[in-house]
Amino acid sequence: MQKHISEWLSEDTLHKAKGKTRIQIFQEFGNKLEPVAYMLPEYLQYLGDNIKDNRVYSGKGYFIDHALNHHPEVPIEMYFEIQNILCNPDDVKLDNRKVNKKSLVFIKEYDSFYQVVVAVDETEEGKFLVHKTFNYHHKKPYAGLPGIRSSLSSLVGGTTTISHTESSAPGSPLSALNDVQK
Repeated sequence: MQKHISEWLSEDTLHKAKGKTRIQIFQEFGNKLEPVAYMLPEYLQYLGDNIKDNRVYSGKGYFIDHALNHHPEVPIEMYFEIQNILCNPDDVKLDNRKVNKKSLVFIKEYDSFYQVVVAVDETEEGKFLVHKTFNYHHKKPYAGLPGIRSSLSSLVGGTTTISHTESSAPGSPLSALNDVQK
């Protein structure tokens, strides 16, 4: 899955997209959803009962536009941390402020001023869509939302693991690591 991010944020791709608007980037590169990471199966319970695919998707155009036009100050290498943030967050919040739509917000703090937030929203097609935010301040993001980290830790004995999904599941850690799609 990291292959998609590598291709999307390659020097050649970013050079071709430089100076273009979001619409122009979408026209040139498309925005078909492709898997870029996976969520640990333990988090799926917070989003719905019948979720089988724990892969997290993004569109190429969205990803390129985000890197170039919204966070040009962020080193490209930081985008490769998405999987690490989803597997090893410092905090996880449940965002249920929208009617009939829940999101999980994964927060990773790199120092007292810098946090990366990866929000995962479910699409109408039942796929998870990733949104990234880079914060440079002391204030904790999403402080008013309920945290699920402590309840999750008690469910799985204080540790999180990727072994809870069957290896045959479409979004299983094994298939995710090998970028196998069914």
